[in-house]
Amino acid sequence: FKLGEKVGVRLSAGGYNADEFETSRTAAEQARWIDPSRRSASANALIQATPDSQIGLELTKSDVKQSEVIALGLTTQPVEYDTWSGKATYTANTGIGLVEGTVYRNSANIELKGLLEIDSAVTVAKLQDLFKVGTAHSFRLSGEFRRNEFAIEGTGAEVSYDVFSIGGMWDWAITDRISLVNAVRLDHLRLNRTGPFATPAAPYTNADYDRSITEPSFNSGIVFKATEADTLRFTVARGVQVPSLSEYGLQQSMIVYGNPRIAPSIVTNYEFGYDRAVKEIDGSVRASVYYQTNDDMKARLNMGFANMMPFMTTDNVGDSKAVGFEVSAKGRVGENWTWNVGYAFESVNDDFAAGSPLDFENGTPRHRVNAGIGYTRGAWEVDVNGTLVSSSDMLRNLDNGLGIRSYEVPSYALVSARVGYRLTDSASIALSAFDLLQDEARLTAGPAEERRVFLTLSSSF
Repeated sequence: FKLGEKVGVRLSAGGYNADEFETSRTAAEQARWIDPSRRSASANALIQATPDSQIGLELTKSDVKQSEVIALGLTTQPVEYDTWSGKATYTANTGIGLVEGTVYRNSANIELKGLLEIDSAVTVAKLQDLFKVGTAHSFRLSGEFRRNEFAIEGTGAEVSYDVFSIGGMWDWAITDRISLVNAVRLDHLRLNRTGPFATPAAPYTNADYDRSITEPSFNSGIVFKATEADTLRFTVARGVQVPSLSEYGLQQSMIVYGNPRIAPSIVTNYEFGYDRAVKEIDGSVRASVYYQTNDDMKARLNMGFANMMPFMTTDNVGDSKAVGFEVSAKGRVGENWTWNVGYAFESVNDDFAAGSPLDFENGTPRHRVNAGIGYTRGAWEVDVNGTLVSSSDMLRNLDNGLGIRSYEVPSYALVSARVGYRLTDSASIALSAFDLLQDEARLTAGPAEERRVFLTLSSSF
């Protein structure tokens, strides 16, 4: 709704209660599964401060309860998330370009039932300027400050880091057919810890957390429009996955700790793509091939002794590489019918230390096929989509003990469908089904998922 001529406000709220799937699972897992629920509310305001500037305000609150597989031992754990966030933005069209400033804070209390309770917060302030030089060059300059905080209730300790970042982007229309986009960012992280450890036998001291990391990231892409119908793309990118504060500073018990010396994981990706508009099918075809490396991946592995006491901590356990390709096509038949089909292949090769609780090589399906068909006529909409995925072997700890082993996930086929009817310009009703052709399907090493059917009534104001 509007408040006067310059202020728009949107309020929203939602929630659901659901019954957990009743598919087969071990007794240990059954004891840790709860019925999921969610409650959320948000308020947004957009203010036209001047003819050339806007102010945005946002508040959100949510409470989520569910069971999920957590990284600590790959076990199932009932978890409750209590979160809130606040955000303010200012955007102005100025003589030096489109300037945007953003400040936000996200806060979460995460309770892993019977295990630990975490308080986490992220505060970010960033400023960017988007401007053009001539008609062929666009630039974006940016700066950002980020503070992450992590504490486990009852320990009296907190781990945090501050990240100072600068970045830039250059979009160059070299010719009518060739364009080049380059982006670069430099992050400087400062780690810190205060408070006691669970035991004097802890393998680290607060002084070990007095360290910093500086890492660059970038992406570059060139697009060549060879003809009116054919487009070629080549991209290369380097990303930095900074350790989480859990990996840095977890203090689960007297023998499980984070690791202040852990290094970031580095992801490098190379991709070549081809698009072609095909008039005969009133659509297009697309193909791409990629190669990706993941260096210094992280997992809970390293075990040792400190002051005659055993401990376990997170560490960098090795590298993983992936190569793959994708092909797809989509089109129309007449005025009412649409269709799409696609195939994806991916092969992963891991090089991890013995005993690492990671296995992307066997846990990633090699083949995936998707196909869909849609029909519209008047107020009616009908869509049917199918997915076929090859088998894989995924790591899990289904008995919630100390052992992690591989479980086979058989190949599976899923068919989903939706029938919708537009009641008015602003209201519609729809019947949707997931996994239409079978009662249940096992998609991961966890319990199978049941067929789901939804009847929804939607209206916009």
